This record gives sequence, C-alpha cells and structure tokens, in this order.
Amino acid sequence: MFLVKHRTAQRWVADFRKELNEDNDTESERKKVGRPQILGEPHQSFLKTVFDDNPSTTMEDAVSLLTQEFEGLEIKRSAVRNFVTQKMHLTFKRVSYQPEARNKENNLTNRFNWATEWTSSDMNYMTNCVFIDEAAFSINLRPHSGYAKKG
Repeated sequence: MFLVKHRTAQRWVADFRKELNEDNDTESERKKVGRPQILGEPHQSFLKTVFDDNPSTTMEDAVSLLTQEFEGLEIKRSAVRNFVTQKMHLTFKRVSYQPEARNKENNLTNRFNWATEWTSSDMNYMTNCVFIDEAAFSINLRPHSGYAKKG
C-alpha cells in the first residue's frame, strides 16, 4: 500500500507520541537543565523600579544597587545585562529629556517679562552678556541614553 519501511513507520509513531506527551506537559513539570537562575521575581521588580525612576542607570549602578538591596548576592554585570534585556525586555535607547519647569506658564511669563525689561534698558546685552538657560544646561549634563521597554 505505502512504500514505507516498517521500522520507519514505527519511528514516526514513536515521535508522534513523544510530541503529544510534550504538549501535554506543563512547563513546571519538565525537568529544567543547566544552572538555576540567580535573579528571580523580587530582583526583577526591584530593577523595574530602578529603571523606571532613572532610565539612564548604568549596569554598574544596577549591580551595586542589587548587591546592596539583596544581601549575599554576587552577580556580574553581564548577567544583569542579560537579565534586563532578555527577561525584562528592556533595550538601551537614546533618551530625550524634556524639562518640566522650562515650559510652565509662570516661567514663560517671567522670561518674557525679563526679556522685555532688558530690551527697554540702554545696555547692549547682545555684546556684553551671556545667557544660559538653566533647565537646558542641567539636561545636557545627563547621559543621552537609557533603558526602556522594547518597541
């Protein structure tokens, strides 16, 4: 009828039964191989709060914060980076900071009033003065990259 050898058909049936058993097994019932993970759920929630509060946290800072928070934890920077990128699904992206105080209504009116006051004076502010916007100056002192969710 079919031109398949008897032993080949037996192997196909055995493979099919094996796949059925694997599909019925839950992930927790399977025997896990390899070294157990060092970082777990409490570490993930701690790192999530760290990166939510300050996305420009470096991996060195994350490792030191983890070892301070969890006593007896010894972990390398590469393990934390792998955990953050693979388990927490965070990526290292370019960050654009927007100052909160810069665009508030009262600051805009203060700036406008200050500029109109100085333009009405007799001082030549275009050649004798240097103007620095404090909000933009502070933002540019921060790192230009940080961790955020994938996507």
